[in-house]
Amino acid sequence: MLNQILIVVTAYLGLLTGSITSFIAPEELNQGRKYFLLAEKILSIIILALFFYHLKLYWWLSAIILIVIWLVIARYTFKEWIQFTLFAVILGLTKNMILFYTIASLIFIYAMCSAGLYFSRYVKNNKIGNKVKLTSLLLLKNVHFLIIYHLFLLIFSA
Repeated sequence: MLNQILIVVTAYLGLLTGSITSFIAPEELNQGRKYFLLAEKILSIIILALFFYHLKLYWWLSAIILIVIWLVIARYTFKEWIQFTLFAVILGLTKNMILFYTIASLIFIYAMCSAGLYFSRYVKNNKIGNKVKLTSLLLLKNVHFLIIYHLFLLIFSA
């Protein structure tokens, strides 16, 4: 159980890693924006597909659910908030440990891309104080990821 909690915290720290990466190479954020967007989309599809595979649903039902979730996420402007909530629920419901580790590592990479996109949208100048403030806002805005996972862990592990 402690192992799972540490893995989830590590997946969440992908946001911090992406923030640090954006500190190191801020000029690459605008050039790599389209690749970050593509990586986010591909990673979210892979995470959802792995979860539906874990549930052993019919492939056509999984495809329909995946399309509906994708359309709901694409419609709202706070995509990171919705995505991280969905990822916390997925991690909370995953009982296969190998799949749990795989999804958590994919969430780590997704969080790195998400932090890079966040900084490419909001950083206009290269002031360190501004970036530290944005990093703390990004981490606080998505701390519900940890809370929701721990609630699922408490409810379903009893």
